[in-house]
Amino acid sequence: MFSLFYWRSYDKYEIDFVVELENESLVLIEVKSSKKINTKHLTGINAYCEEKDVKIDKKIVVCFESIKRLIDKNIIIYPLVEFLKDLWKNKII
Repeated sequence: MFSLFYWRSYDKYEIDFVVELENESLVLIEVKSSKKINTKHLTGINAYCEEKDVKIDKKIVVCFESIKRLIDKNIIIYPLVEFLKDLWKNKII
């Protein structure tokens, strides 16, 4: 089983979904309505990683981009439809 949380820092950075897996590692999921992800969209994930000393299995940004890609610090940019398909196939967590 897993646990699901929302995270917000004192500086108002936030992550939409923090999923804690059975092995206590985390999957961070940020959802954006953008068609093009840039560094400002990563501030919540980056702030969490700097503030917390925990094992992070995956860092994901779900958005309206058309192609799945890997960017800075192993963050996966996931097109919405592909993310949902992989989620239902148990490939995300």
